[in-house]
Amino acid sequence: ITDRLEGLLLAVQSLQKADWNSQAILHVPGFEPSLDGRPGIPDLPSLGLSSEDIRRHKVRMHIPLMSSRFLSRQLDKDGADDHMMDHDRWILEDYILLIIDMFGRDVEECARQILKIPVLHPDFEAIAVETVFSQMLRLPSPPALPLFYSRLLEAFMEKQTSTKALID
Repeated sequence: ITDRLEGLLLAVQSLQKADWNSQAILHVPGFEPSLDGRPGIPDLPSLGLSSEDIRRHKVRMHIPLMSSRFLSRQLDKDGADDHMMDHDRWILEDYILLIIDMFGRDVEECARQILKIPVLHPDFEAIAVETVFSQMLRLPSPPALPLFYSRLLEAFMEKQTSTKALID
């Protein structure tokens, strides 16, 4: 299983092959890039941590892994040319993970936000389910309790009945 950084390399290579054209754009309002910073926002102080502190306290960093393609793998092999490009898929997965991080305290709102992602693609639901399952099954421990992810999948089924066949 590749990690998100390796997946990003594959996504950039895919984007280059597609002449730098993408159907998915991750845009978070209020977070437009700027070299000058924003007026009125104070400079962030140093965290006060060194690499030695991290080694001494044995802090474990979770490497974000790419989603396992257990549903969409069969869709890619069907001979059709409508599968989602790697770079669009990477952006979509990243957007789903961002929504899970931001709305993780409210399962209903989290499911609503994920299903409202403006991507019109036949593989969208399969990719969303794969991303949630992959997060739930991360070893040695998932970022949230597995119960959260199972409740999120249940909320998917309640809000969009076409996901029931993918989840079952």
